[in-house]
Amino acid sequence: MQTHQSGLMITLFAINLNPKLRVVRRLSLCPHDVAKLPDSWYKDRLAIVNSKFDRSRDMGWFGGKDWNVIAIIFESREMYRVNGQRGKGSDATKCRDGAKNHDRTIYWAAFDQKRAFVEGGGGKGERLISPDIVARLKKEFSMNATVTSVMGLLERGESKMSSKPLVFGGYPKPVQGPEDE
Repeated sequence: MQTHQSGLMITLFAINLNPKLRVVRRLSLCPHDVAKLPDSWYKDRLAIVNSKFDRSRDMGWFGGKDWNVIAIIFESREMYRVNGQRGKGSDATKCRDGAKNHDRTIYWAAFDQKRAFVEGGGGKGERLISPDIVARLKKEFSMNATVTSVMGLLERGESKMSSKPLVFGGYPKPVQGPEDE
């Protein structure tokens, strides 16, 4: 649950997950009351969208999306590529869908301009490499120097797109043939 404190009151906005009911609820609670909310209040019926004091992750009703979409693409057995795109509004969704549905995408993620993770997951290219390497890529994704470099370029607005070869210590070992021994 995401809340933000302002003085003595915390304001929560929640939306009903039932698509037929587009009801937005607003609650103002003291900080100690927020901790007393039962899990079922927001897990079963409602999701906390955001606070009125934090507009960095606003989407839909309050403003547009502004995402950096990063994808690790399979190039060859010994080389993967980090592709990044910055998209706003409906272009952000197109960027995300393009990364998600690309045949050689190993892993993709969307971040807002403050590097907060929005969404991400494995791509169709996961089948091209071993599960151990996929797990390591996912684990090291946000801390990888190449990924942070590409994200930095996109955040500063220097480019709407960026691509670099992935510097990664987990590439599979080269297979040696009988003549190499």
